[in-house]
Amino acid sequence: MSILATVAAVAASTAALAYLAVGDAKRRRVFGLPPFKRKAWQTWLAIAGVLAPAVLLLYGGGGGAGFAVWCGAVSVVGWILAATSPAQATAMGRRVTGGMAAAGRILRAMIRAARGTEDARLTRLERRVDALEAALARHEPAARPAAPRRRNGSGTKPDAAQPSGN
Repeated sequence: MSILATVAAVAASTAALAYLAVGDAKRRRVFGLPPFKRKAWQTWLAIAGVLAPAVLLLYGGGGGAGFAVWCGAVSVVGWILAATSPAQATAMGRRVTGGMAAAGRILRAMIRAARGTEDARLTRLERRVDALEAALARHEPAARPAAPRRRNGSGTKPDAAQPSGN
């Protein structure tokens, strides 16, 4: 598995953990917030969302390194989520959302720039090929295609008698 797959797995698990933390009844009671109504299937789906990336990392062929990194990262993220108050979590969510939007804008700009340089490079190469073909046409008066080679490599007709080696 690649580093990108591990980072994506950690991000998916973090999102599911944050969803679980927002609706945790004991946590909301401690901070004086009203209960969060959620259906049981939503909670189980979020729990599956936390654990599914680990299964994908484990059986994805990465040799377990991605899974070990995921275990550590999700543990740390879980403790960070548990240590933050709802106000801090809201502020952190705004910063992360803003950072992700900025990263998306940067990534799109990089892709556009890469495509533009590729297009410019292709245009330069095509101009160079055209210039070389024009120069070749000026120096060779009659450019004839080369005669095709025979399969047997002798240059003779295949039905002609071949001298024997005796």
